[in-house]
Amino acid sequence: MPNPTCSKGARGIRRYVLASLLILASVAWADAQDQRPLLGVRRTDVDVTRDMTLDVALPRGYVLSGRIVTNDLMAVIGSAVVARSGDLAFTGGVIPSVSAGGLTASYRIVLPAGSYRLYFQQQVFDLEDDEGAVLTVISDLDRTIEVSGDRSLDIAPPAPPRTITLSGRITSAGGFPTKGLLMFHSLDGSVFAQAPFDRSYRAKLVPGTYVVMASVGDAEEYISVFRLEELTLSASGTRDFRLPRAIELSGRVLQASGRPVAPSKVSAIAAADMANHPSDDLPPCAGRSLTPLRITFAEALIPRESTTGAYRLWLPPGTYWLNAVVELDAEGALIFPFLQRSLMADARQDFTMPTLPPFVVLSGRITDEHGQPVARASVTAFTDMLTSTPNATFSASTETDENGRYRLRLLSGAQYRVEVCPPISSPLPPGFRVRRFSPF
Repeated sequence: MPNPTCSKGARGIRRYVLASLLILASVAWADAQDQRPLLGVRRTDVDVTRDMTLDVALPRGYVLSGRIVTNDLMAVIGSAVVARSGDLAFTGGVIPSVSAGGLTASYRIVLPAGSYRLYFQQQVFDLEDDEGAVLTVISDLDRTIEVSGDRSLDIAPPAPPRTITLSGRITSAGGFPTKGLLMFHSLDGSVFAQAPFDRSYRAKLVPGTYVVMASVGDAEEYISVFRLEELTLSASGTRDFRLPRAIELSGRVLQASGRPVAPSKVSAIAAADMANHPSDDLPPCAGRSLTPLRITFAEALIPRESTTGAYRLWLPPGTYWLNAVVELDAEGALIFPFLQRSLMADARQDFTMPTLPPFVVLSGRITDEHGQPVARASVTAFTDMLTSTPNATFSASTETDENGRYRLRLLSGAQYRVEVCPPISSPLPPGFRVRRFSPF
């Protein structure tokens, strides 16, 4: 029989932890409101075949900000206000602060001029739930605004949605372990939930239709994420899931001399899901998705101490794009080759690192429109046209120093895409700040 005293004490501890995080966050984000309202810049077709300088001035954006009107600050921990224009999503995390009047909350979003629909993204917590389930809901605030200058708008968060519970058992057709994480993606993109499983699971959801995916593996060796099924839920209930048969892909990542390449990793992405990846035609530093992508993929890690360069990963049968990723230094990553392969049974695939062009240096200074340096701006460069190295890509990223200066070591190549993003001025959900090391 449960001990009510212990349960009450556990709930009290969880409330204390959340309240503490709220107060600590207010210290960490205290300077967010003072950030200059800057937008990102992308330069394309930058040939970097020798040392060169590229200075960039970040344009000013407009600030949409205001108070979060609520009597329960605990209910908006981890929340964000989202302004969406077409496929673009800009976000401003809910920022708690401590004043003489007590705890308050506000938000701040930097936007280019345009028309935006407003949404509220919130974490739905259950202080009595010890299962580790997470539920994120994006609610339409039914408000469209025009932005052509700084604006102030207070927002009352919507009431938490009605939740339902789904539970059941997990079995495996062979190969995949029955321990991992279930992920529920609503078809309309407004709900994302996850729940750990160890032969059984318990997930908190809202009524709707979901694509259910599973993530399994040891983070230090391999991880595999794949689709299970689509289901529609209207009330609490039970549903068992069976993981598909797994096939093993193994091999080695080697230099041309036969020496192992470590650390590195091998990735496999379902060919059918490649069309789900967002285009690079969107403005820089803007969010492309409010919830994680529904992508079937697997990756295996080869640790630095490996003496063989060997890897093993497991994935469902199918057709995949395969590649190896090698960190060449603290800033840059090489991806090679882009190989499509049908994998219907256990298979082996070795990867041989190509001969690389020389390193060159791209450097410069990042400023605002008034010529003032921008510290902690991110600078990322990417190309799939390396000098004399076909079927490979390279990317590197760094941040500016207090004088707005940066220095990137790049492999010699043509048509680099250089993206400069202002410092993060508020907590962002996954995918909102784009610093991608891969065209995937």
